[in-house]
Amino acid sequence: MSKFWAKIENNIVVNTIYGENPLDDGEYLEFSHEGVIRSNPAVIGAPYDRENDVFILPKPFNSWILNEDFKWESPIGDHPNDGVYRWDESNTAWVKIVSSTTPNH
Repeated sequence: MSKFWAKIENNIVVNTIYGENPLDDGEYLEFSHEGVIRSNPAVIGAPYDRENDVFILPKPFNSWILNEDFKWESPIGDHPNDGVYRWDESNTAWVKIVSSTTPNH
């Protein structure tokens, strides 16, 4: 049965492959089997935390913090759910995106 594998070098994901078994030498870790992914998928260039046996997704913004579930979160809390927002790193704030559509006449 085919699986997804991450090739690890110096605790960094350097390649991902899909197949029965990795074809070349090196350290490979399975990160998805039959649709079940570890807490985070492996992403090329992102770190692997060997102590906790978890892949870490790339940090989206400098101010964001890795939580106890190995997920990145903003320093001010969850994304608001009353519209569409974007993260403003310079002000460390969620900014609501306002649509600029012109009314029909």
